[in-house]
Amino acid sequence: MLYCIEKKNYKIKFFDQTGATESASVITSIEPNKTKGLIAKVFDSSGAVKSGIGIQIKVKVKEKSGGHEHHDRDRPNGNLTGPEGSGEKISGTTNTDGLQFSFTSPAISGDYLLEATCTTGTTCTTQGPKTLWAGIKDLDSLFSQSSDYVLIGSTSIHPDNHYMTLDARKKVMLLAQMYRNEFPGDPVLRLNDASLERGGLFDIKADQDAPWVPPHNEHRRGTVIDVRANKAPGTIPGKNKKRFKELVRFLGVKFRHESRGTTNEHFHIRLMGAAE
Repeated sequence: MLYCIEKKNYKIKFFDQTGATESASVITSIEPNKTKGLIAKVFDSSGAVKSGIGIQIKVKVKEKSGGHEHHDRDRPNGNLTGPEGSGEKISGTTNTDGLQFSFTSPAISGDYLLEATCTTGTTCTTQGPKTLWAGIKDLDSLFSQSSDYVLIGSTSIHPDNHYMTLDARKKVMLLAQMYRNEFPGDPVLRLNDASLERGGLFDIKADQDAPWVPPHNEHRRGTVIDVRANKAPGTIPGKNKKRFKELVRFLGVKFRHESRGTTNEHFHIRLMGAAE
């Protein structure tokens, strides 16, 4: 909520385009790279909506949100669009319906925080939800303990890298079980990156000189996972690779055999739908 004071107790509050809010802390949810309509309204002390009030709105990403536990130096803040331009900061004047504007999320999931001030000689305070929750809903992590697979690939900057949709999760668990039953004397599957906790861009080589790039190929909606196939301990032995591919096809799942013959050789398993 945002409230303005014109020698009184004026306030401002953010809503989604329907005039509602998702919760006491979140204005609305949005998927990465999508746009949502929003409204900022100014109220007087009696709760009446005030028109003709100039306001300025800014957006800034919350550091280390969305599953990225690393620096945020060049992290995008998203883009606001209003009646007088677009960018990380916009201005406008309220009417009887408030000030209508929109937010476009970057490809990176996270919490994007709105701030507003009055610009027409009125002092404003903010109340209510100010957060735009960006990400893919209803992702859940694979179980960390299983007799059918071992989770690998987590790092200090991306500690939770095995989030998936419910249907994709069921399929990869079934694949791992089928493989273990087929080859009980060999190591179980080593499951590497799926998606981060909210999906979105997965910057697999983040460092201080090149944050947020290069992005992982797909791995954004919880429907893709990588399975180790190089010469590291516990990998799929060469003698089993043909049968592993047959098991994947049996489940009706698409895959790519990537980086063959290198230390990064793996199966890129697309468990649901189109490229994501």
